[in-house]
Amino acid sequence: MPDNDKQYLYEFRFRRHRRSFAHDGSAALSGPHAAGVFLKHICHQDDRERFYAIYLDVRGKVIGYECVAVGDMCGVAVHPREVFRGAILAGAHSIILGHNHPSGDPSGSPEDHLLTKRLKKVGVLVGIPVIDHIIATDTETRSCSDAD
Repeated sequence: MPDNDKQYLYEFRFRRHRRSFAHDGSAALSGPHAAGVFLKHICHQDDRERFYAIYLDVRGKVIGYECVAVGDMCGVAVHPREVFRGAILAGAHSIILGHNHPSGDPSGSPEDHLLTKRLKKVGVLVGIPVIDHIIATDTETRSCSDAD
């Protein structure tokens, strides 16, 4: 497949995900609570862990989001290139990371905290800062960035 076709397919997938949430982008995600509400809406009742990147403009408004990895009931493997590919293509100023815990426990594991630190370092390198990493369940959310 030629490179321009791959680009088109990626843009189509990104647009489809972006439009699947009825968020008009008029309100900025100001803090962990607002980001948690947004994340709970997009990963409501998932039976597996899914890792999301929420792309923000310079004012903190959502310009898109994408599920960048799908795992199983106990975890999800995430690679930085998958997280930042969409952010770069979307022209994001910053990103908020998030994933769900189907177990119902919003506590961050040691692996979650290590991943947060790793992705924050990558964000500094590529010029797209990671604002927060939110863990969501059906009933509550918690920031995984607190320990950093």
